[in-house]
Amino acid sequence: MTAVTESPLPFINGPPRLKLVNWFLAAHLLNAKRYDKRYPQIFQLPQSAKTFKAGIFLIIISYFFKHFVNANPKTKIFCPYLSFIYDGNNQNKGCKSLSSSIISFKIFSEQVTVTSRLSIKSFENIIFLVNLIKSLIFMKMDFKKTAAILTVLIIVTGLTNCAPEQNPADEGGIVTEEFGVMDDGTDVSLYTLRNDDGMEVSITNYGGIVTSIVVPDKDGNLEDVVLGFDDFEKYKAGHPYFGAITGRYANRIAGGRFELNGDVYELPTNDGENHLHGGVEGFDKKFWEAELHEEENAITFSYLSPDGEEGYPGNLEVDVTYTLTDENELQIDYYATTDKSTVLNLTNHSYFNLSGDPTQDILDHQLMINADRYTPVENLIPTGELAPVEGTPFDFTEPETIGARIDEIPPGYDHNFVLNNPDAGVRKIATVLHEESGRVMDVYTDKPGVQLYTGNFLDGTVTNRQDQPIEQYAAFCLETQYFPDSPNQPGFPSAVLNPGETYETTTIYQFKVVSDDE
Repeated sequence: MTAVTESPLPFINGPPRLKLVNWFLAAHLLNAKRYDKRYPQIFQLPQSAKTFKAGIFLIIISYFFKHFVNANPKTKIFCPYLSFIYDGNNQNKGCKSLSSSIISFKIFSEQVTVTSRLSIKSFENIIFLVNLIKSLIFMKMDFKKTAAILTVLIIVTGLTNCAPEQNPADEGGIVTEEFGVMDDGTDVSLYTLRNDDGMEVSITNYGGIVTSIVVPDKDGNLEDVVLGFDDFEKYKAGHPYFGAITGRYANRIAGGRFELNGDVYELPTNDGENHLHGGVEGFDKKFWEAELHEEENAITFSYLSPDGEEGYPGNLEVDVTYTLTDENELQIDYYATTDKSTVLNLTNHSYFNLSGDPTQDILDHQLMINADRYTPVENLIPTGELAPVEGTPFDFTEPETIGARIDEIPPGYDHNFVLNNPDAGVRKIATVLHEESGRVMDVYTDKPGVQLYTGNFLDGTVTNRQDQPIEQYAAFCLETQYFPDSPNQPGFPSAVLNPGETYETTTIYQFKVVSDDE
């Protein structure tokens, strides 16, 4: 046999025991007939019985890994190694890289018409088999042996594709995907929780953002009921806090300053003269470490906010846990500790549209809030008064459409409601109904207040997943919270967290449907 020199193609080289593997795959992946004139020394394959058996073995193994190992989460861990054998430049892409490498001449797929009975998976198998023919011919196998091998593989392929397609939603577990890269090179992931009712919640570790909540309507149709993006770059480019964890202090602090234990703290003013949602780089723009809890169908996001960040005192350790239950509840548990007295007010800033169509406004949504009082504002800062809602556009003690009186308070609702029974722990504080879809959202919390915001400042400059402009009143927020500007309002519930204390609070968004008969 002719001696084989080191190849200028890096994946051809490697440990001696992998040489045969690399030779065979080089012939398969690179369409050897195109390269044998340029690098003849590489493709001097031995035609012994051992090589023949090795070639057949590799065909079977590659097929096995492509269709079976990659489908099993317990065996998928072998994918990066197999991908390295196939293509040293793609070892981090797992079996998706492996599969795409096996199907070497994709141009063929542009020239084949596939009948409606064939799924994409079936079509890939056809291309795979065509490539096997190419490789077998290259190995100078006789027609009978080639036909026998292909017959077996075609039968296996047919049996595989006759089986019902596995719906990813039926596989269970938490799905993790690559979502993007932050400016400092940190990889960002997207996690999807699913339950038995078909509900899905996707959350990213950038800002702890809830990117989507998919729930059924009264006819069983699954639609996304929150505003968000599929493209991480849109989040990086800036957005109005879609689905984000907001903090350290959600909502506004007047003048960007507060006094605590005799010390005055100056904060960035990023909303006119006021401080909003934690500042210029609040928690919504931070990378959160994620810990998955498969058995609980939950994810905990953790972040250490250093002393002085955005002007706030104390090293603050924060955990936010999202749990999806079989009762279609998205439960959010907040936990935090500090080594120095500080103020803290965490919330989730999801924008809801229960119609599932972000081009429709939410003015027809019926809203009930269990609050007899609200906090009047001047320039969106509370005056300190706790005023009754009775006889005002803020009276949602009985169900009323959001749009019924919105013209009386232009440009819309952006107000804190003083919830009843503040010492009762987690209780139902609001219900929203979209009659056409039948979707209902109940909100539970142990917080003393909730901010109703009706997307007043959405002006079409931000686009949705379908690249359609997001207009005013496209969604509403129900942000559970301490009251706005509490650090400067002694008559409001205290938002101070001291060393040795724990900040613990829970908010639940539960989704259900009502029929036309109810």
